[in-house]
Amino acid sequence: FDLAQRALSIPESLPYLRALCASLGYAHSQGVVHCDVKPGNVMVDLSGLIYLTDFGISRHMESTTMTLGLTGTPAYMAPEQIRGEKVTSATDIYALGVMLFEILAGQRPFQGNEPELESSGTTPSERIRAAHLRLPPPDPRDINPRLPPAFVPVILKALEKDPARRYASTHALLAAAAGAAGVSEIPDRIALPFPVVGARPDLGGPPGTGFPGGASPASAAVPSAVPRVAHSLSRGGLPRWARTCLPAAVFISLAGVLVLAVVISLVRQNLAGAMAPQSLAEETATTAPSPSAQAITQPVPTMMVPLPTHVPSPPAAASPTPQPAGTPEHGLTPTSAAQEAPPSGADRWTAPVDGMALVRIPAGPFLMGSDDSPWDFESPMHTVTLDEFWIDQVPVTNAMFEKFVAATDYRTQAELAGWGHTSPGQGEFRTDGADWRHPTGPDSSIAGQENHPVVQVSWNDALAYCEWADRRLPTEAEWEKAARGDDGRLYPWGSLIDCTRANYSDGNNSFCTGGLVAVDDYPAGASPYGVLDMSGNSFDWVADWYQADYYEDSPEKNPTGPA
Repeated sequence: FDLAQRALSIPESLPYLRALCASLGYAHSQGVVHCDVKPGNVMVDLSGLIYLTDFGISRHMESTTMTLGLTGTPAYMAPEQIRGEKVTSATDIYALGVMLFEILAGQRPFQGNEPELESSGTTPSERIRAAHLRLPPPDPRDINPRLPPAFVPVILKALEKDPARRYASTHALLAAAAGAAGVSEIPDRIALPFPVVGARPDLGGPPGTGFPGGASPASAAVPSAVPRVAHSLSRGGLPRWARTCLPAAVFISLAGVLVLAVVISLVRQNLAGAMAPQSLAEETATTAPSPSAQAITQPVPTMMVPLPTHVPSPPAAASPTPQPAGTPEHGLTPTSAAQEAPPSGADRWTAPVDGMALVRIPAGPFLMGSDDSPWDFESPMHTVTLDEFWIDQVPVTNAMFEKFVAATDYRTQAELAGWGHTSPGQGEFRTDGADWRHPTGPDSSIAGQENHPVVQVSWNDALAYCEWADRRLPTEAEWEKAARGDDGRLYPWGSLIDCTRANYSDGNNSFCTGGLVAVDDYPAGASPYGVLDMSGNSFDWVADWYQADYYEDSPEKNPTGPA
């Protein structure tokens, strides 16, 4: 569920509210105020349990003021917190009210663009703080008319400016919400959007951090084949704001990388942008992203697997960037590696397991990121140096994936769940019966599409394929260099895009083809190294996870994403 696409339903939202109320209720009973309750501090584990994280700026209720100055996230800060006054449990209840408004209405109560705030500051943060201090919250039904009227007073009471007029406790807030919903019991966890099959593999220690199986671009003695997962940004079955510890399940296609270690890659929106997997891949070419993947690893507790985050599509006004579909999933015991290396001095090599053609990407620096992107997480452009690696020349095809399934009896997460996501236009939709053999639903087929990128595969599915093929997912940096070369271009071929170079749709839902095409249908769209389908047609997976500000202090050599 992506709040940028729609609000959550009452049944979908209540487990989150129950978990947050329970966590905060316990903290409050110990005299602790969280002070930074927001969607970014919500996590979900492999069993569907929901956690509130990051008590880094929490305060004890005996504290008289926020002595360290203005701390917190403006969009969720209570008036007393903004004024630097004493914080209490009511401060967290206000933030819960903002979250409840956002979950059920689809947007926060204050955007910072309200006409009454024209003279209240020059930055969005200043105007949002002014709104929390001065403006009454809008009626959430004005934004989401489908919201039951009984929920309006529940939300607005939590958002009272005066702390004394809010709920006396999180228990009281939860009881009011349950009463408005007409339920006596609320599930203690969410239903996972896909079955959990295995956990994230051991990524090893430095310098191989971020590489399945402990492989590292610097230390592996023998290259291991790596399938490259095609571009896929479909949202998963979790709210996009929930930082999850779940395996990613996004619509993407497979493609591969071969480093002097192993790697599988994820295609992204802009050569300079970042995108990370988060649901099952979509079948139709969607709003065009330019190649640029930024799935980045987030730190996770033991036995938890972080879920890569999806990067939003560019606004319609932005220059079109091709968007793809597809995704693989993990759950197999690794098989023995072929341990066969490419011949010395070669630029091309054929992987022995699946017959994939691989391309050598030379060691050296390249320009990563963009200073001109509409997305802040793609900046700043910076120089990154990588060791030599090999990457699949094309995304993994249906024929290759079928060979993998025949050899292992593997079942994808979409097959186990009984549904996937499809994208017949802007956005994507849950489709019962959609899986890699039936990309758009039970009546569809891949017959005659053996050379199309495999889609409806999750990040875990991709790992399983990589293990079988003796390869790994590439890092975001490896994927981006293979896609854009070393000169900072926006697309693999240059700075302009058209339907002779990539299969994409623009922000106005105008498609080049209206669906996926064969992986080698656009030779004019090759990257400087000869890698195909790095922009358009389908999305790719990468090994690392997403973190919006990772570029601010990422390593200059062989970055592997947040640790």
